[in-house]
Amino acid sequence: MIVLILCCIRGKSQCDGGTAFDYIYSQTPKGYAADANMYHILRNDKVAREKYYNDWYNKMTATTNLGELENVFETLLNGNYEAARKMLKSITVANKVEEKIISFYRLYANYFQTVKESTTYAPNDSLKLLNMAHLCLNEYGASIYRARELYKNLYKTVVKYEDCKCLETDTRFVASNTQTPN
Repeated sequence: MIVLILCCIRGKSQCDGGTAFDYIYSQTPKGYAADANMYHILRNDKVAREKYYNDWYNKMTATTNLGELENVFETLLNGNYEAARKMLKSITVANKVEEKIISFYRLYANYFQTVKESTTYAPNDSLKLLNMAHLCLNEYGASIYRARELYKNLYKTVVKYEDCKCLETDTRFVASNTQTPN
């Protein structure tokens, strides 16, 4: 079951007769966003990684910043915001998806640092977060979802995002903003 799910997330694989990730398609923003999501899943699922995707995972670890970004993510989850900021400074951005991931992690660290210190979230950071939330999911991936969720939780408001202007109908990042009647 997990192989099928991962194939759908990643695109071409054993699902269509190829070998597991016999290519890396991170050259496009959409492909890199999918790779980042896949990397995150495999980092946390050692059985699937070792059985089906070990070569791909190792290649991505060696040729991208995804391993470092996952380390930052874990550091943030552990509440060590200053250490996460230092880690982010050492990462050289490879593409615009990584740029948005790093931007979100900085905004996240800044927000939770203010909560920890009982201070106010900087208006400049709030504006950056809102601007990021309005970016195209198809181009920048999961960091945009995360920005939207953080903004929603911060300000207890729901914002309608105009995703239809940038999303394809077959994209893996589609999120519906309409409600269906019961």
